[in-house]
Amino acid sequence: MGRYIVRRTLFAIPTLVAISLIIFAILDLAPGDPTSQLPLTLPAEVRERIRESLGFNQPFFIRWLKWMQLMFVNEPLNAIDSIFGTCIGECENRARIISWSSRAPALDIIWQRLPQTLWVLGIAFVVGTVIAIPVGVYSAYKQYSMFDNVGTFVTMVGFSVPVFFTGVLVILIFSVWLKWFPSFYTTTHVVDWTSWDSIWFQIKQMIMPISVLSLFNAAALSRFTRASVLDNLNEDYVRTARSKGLRENKVVMTHVMRNSLIPVVTLIALQVPGIFAGAIITEQIFRINGLGQLLIAAIGQSDVPMVQTLTFMFAFLIVVFNLVADVTYGVMDPRIRYD
Repeated sequence: MGRYIVRRTLFAIPTLVAISLIIFAILDLAPGDPTSQLPLTLPAEVRERIRESLGFNQPFFIRWLKWMQLMFVNEPLNAIDSIFGTCIGECENRARIISWSSRAPALDIIWQRLPQTLWVLGIAFVVGTVIAIPVGVYSAYKQYSMFDNVGTFVTMVGFSVPVFFTGVLVILIFSVWLKWFPSFYTTTHVVDWTSWDSIWFQIKQMIMPISVLSLFNAAALSRFTRASVLDNLNEDYVRTARSKGLRENKVVMTHVMRNSLIPVVTLIALQVPGIFAGAIITEQIFRINGLGQLLIAAIGQSDVPMVQTLTFMFAFLIVVFNLVADVTYGVMDPRIRYD
């Protein structure tokens, strides 16, 4: 297993390099440059000097290699210095990826927005997972029962209806008509844990976005869990366990669940990067000032460095959690060997 992890980690490095090249090439071909946000009265020669100072007159591969140095060397070193209070190399004059729109380091802005995304979308992912697995298991065990039919219908609707429609619908019902919850998420609200009013306001404004995302996440995972449990309920080892006189709950919870949850856990690991992908739409609907809204704003402002950084971060998470899923699959299923 150790050699497999090392092998996969080494294989992930050229994968990330190839991804970075593709991302950089696509965004380099897109229209827009750092001078697009400057006043129109600025002389052309000044614009050209700005472009030259930022390296835009250099060949494509030179600019890509410099961006690679910033992303793979300078930014990790800066993160280490910030966390541990060290100063590795020229820490004071170290070049960084700068956002064109805010003129600030891109990763610093991302770090400021990250808690909002994790606070809402992370809870939604956990809630969806906690709901989906029991519902999927019980639906499979009580196949074609009323619970199974209702659960199948709800999960089918939750998986089929897009998040942007569900989000607008819950805002219309629970905010506009019933006035139970605020229409939009107030990012500037600072929770005072000594004040119940402050805590309750935070809970109320999180209920709708968490519910919408939880329904979407739970729908797919519940249907997958149900299918996996149904496949194992008809296996020979289940009939053998029952013939030995084991109680039904032990057969299901110990034998069936152990084998059924192997692909389910793998799917959960692969869905973790989807937290940030789901943020792109959900944060726009509920006005959550997180990474999704930051990406949309950066695209609208032609802020190429910010778009490159966010896109590469999402790709990095996908590669990492693919590795986590493979390792988890091997740990849970002893029949699998990575020799």
